[in-house]
Amino acid sequence: HISSSHANARFVADFQTIDGLELVRTMNVRLEDETESSVIDVPEANFAFKVVSQLEYQAPTEEVRHNVGGWVVQVKDPSGESTSAFLSDVSETGAGILSSVSYQRGEILSVRIESMARGLDLEAEVRYSVRSKIAPDMFKTGLKLCEFGRLEGAVWRNFLKAA
Repeated sequence: HISSSHANARFVADFQTIDGLELVRTMNVRLEDETESSVIDVPEANFAFKVVSQLEYQAPTEEVRHNVGGWVVQVKDPSGESTSAFLSDVSETGAGILSSVSYQRGEILSVRIESMARGLDLEAEVRYSVRSKIAPDMFKTGLKLCEFGRLEGAVWRNFLKAA
């Protein structure tokens, strides 16, 4: 599934090759069978796929997401319980996190991002939380950012530009 600001495309493809692979950093993930796996952040690479199904085009249904390479953030749920999570992707009005906790749709979470020039505190609504295919003992959670002030908005937009 490929999303852009103009259209979405869905198709099935076989992976062929990667060109220009330059490893910047890795994030170690502990899997259920106690083996370690590395998720690679690749800033510039060409991935070649062979499309093996019909292309299905649709109107854009979501914003373009930018991979941010697994930055660690603090997430606090409505009960006040805090946990660390990996910030995996960001968009104009949302973010994706990978954590050991499954959240309920509609919950409002507090997210603290420390890996910027200044810390940023955001409130976000859980849109979905599903078991990760990459790390089966973790959950991929989609967040829709709640309204924030002018200063937080400026910091978020600068963060998006840098992503």
